[in-house]
Amino acid sequence: MTAVITIEGDAALAASETATHVLGDLAGSGSDTTSWTLECTGSGPVTITVTPAGTDANTGMPAPAVADAVTVNQVDKAHLAVTVDAPEDVTVGDEFLITATVANTGQAAAMDVSAALSIAGNAALVSGDLEKDAVPSTLPGSGSVEITWSLRCTGGGAVTLTVTPAGTDENTGVAIPGANLESGSASVDQWYMLFAPIIARGYTP
Repeated sequence: MTAVITIEGDAALAASETATHVLGDLAGSGSDTTSWTLECTGSGPVTITVTPAGTDANTGMPAPAVADAVTVNQVDKAHLAVTVDAPEDVTVGDEFLITATVANTGQAAAMDVSAALSIAGNAALVSGDLEKDAVPSTLPGSGSVEITWSLRCTGGGAVTLTVTPAGTDENTGVAIPGANLESGSASVDQWYMLFAPIIARGYTP
């Protein structure tokens, strides 16, 4: 006997799959199992129907068969995007905070969410690591979390701060691909404090 799968919706058979699977002979009240690997190609409901076919050993005629169907809801993959908040101006020697908001703009949950900070310019971390884990580390669809770093201004000029997210898609169990990761950045102008000396001159009438 055989089993044939049909798919309605944004999904397709994996490249190595065939729609028709050949099964063994089945005795009365017997059963057999087969499976297919599908690839999600979009979002929304997908209806999967499997139709069996076989020949009655006694009559040689096609055996009565009943198809069965199931509907699977496909959600958009996790998508992490970052916005960075930092002061516009700081004074050399001062400490300042930057805050990265990591948002999951997809529908699938993002697990093991983290963010990595890169610094281009005269600034340094006060403590901790450039890469930090989010707390909580799992973001549902439309969820967000804030991650902060404390920096010290070490010289004049502009500093560019870029934060890059990372995580695992809960549905696929694999790392979220680069196409679904959006870094965020901010620029901070660092200034030296200026001192103007006051000179008192004596006056003799």
